[in-house]
Amino acid sequence: MLNEKKETHNTLYEYEFHDFYTKKGINWIVAKIVGTSRGIFKMPAVQMIQTRKDLLKKFSDDDKINIIGLATTEKPPVIIYNQTRQFKYFSLLAMLFACFLITSNIASSKLIQIFGITLTAGTLPYTFTYSLGNIITEVYGYKRARQLIWGSVTCNLMVVLFLYIAIISPSSSLWNHQKEYASVLGAIPRIIVASMISYFSSEFLNSYVIAKLKISYKGEKLWKRIIISSLVAITIDNFIFLIIAYYGVMPLENIYELSYKSYGISLILEWTLIPLTCYLSKNLKLIEHTDVFDVNTQFTPFSLDVSYDADCNK
Repeated sequence: MLNEKKETHNTLYEYEFHDFYTKKGINWIVAKIVGTSRGIFKMPAVQMIQTRKDLLKKFSDDDKINIIGLATTEKPPVIIYNQTRQFKYFSLLAMLFACFLITSNIASSKLIQIFGITLTAGTLPYTFTYSLGNIITEVYGYKRARQLIWGSVTCNLMVVLFLYIAIISPSSSLWNHQKEYASVLGAIPRIIVASMISYFSSEFLNSYVIAKLKISYKGEKLWKRIIISSLVAITIDNFIFLIIAYYGVMPLENIYELSYKSYGISLILEWTLIPLTCYLSKNLKLIEHTDVFDVNTQFTPFSLDVSYDADCNK
């Protein structure tokens, strides 16, 4: 009678749970074919649950419970999704960001007048650096914006170095514009130094406010977050830059007049770009499958860490 029950049991199930072991945090099951002592195979319990349900069906209910238990007791791996991930448009945005920043620094050595208002010629391209910084922080996260800021500071230092070398290098006998060249480009290193100090202070603050408010607003109301961040960042940026760049070059009252007018124009220009910034951010999130929330980010400027856990990506 017992033999009959055993034979019936064996015909119902093709495999039976034999043993298990753990290797590198993964639980492996050891199973064997019913009715034979040599037909043994090994497989991770999670793999059987997720991809080989056809095999799982061929075990008894008790064996299934054991296998599922082993699968669910594994320590889940921490996934750093960006270490090997390649974004489609991040590099392009980074290059445009650096291009606008360097262009604005070179152009700012000249003062222009539009509708009776005196501005630096770098006001317009500099506005685009803020808009691009907002997009990068919103889509890719504060950590990547921070890396980009450090990269841009490095680029500016290289521009200062090579412009200085070009100015002090002996002129060719075939070229007679050394005085004009030094007069125009000689002011740029001071402009770039002023830009680096103001930019370093303001852009980190701008990205910080965007990222922090994103958590508070649950990823919504980007337009409102841009307005708040720009009121803080551009205020600091504008006044620090103009004082360092033009102190001693023009009277303080003229610097003050230039400051508040430039400040107002900069805010208007950035706010005008808000619809485009929101549109590009929304579409980039869909294209890149990325919408980073800096929930556990250390917001110190002095770090080049760009890794995010998968939980940070909405």
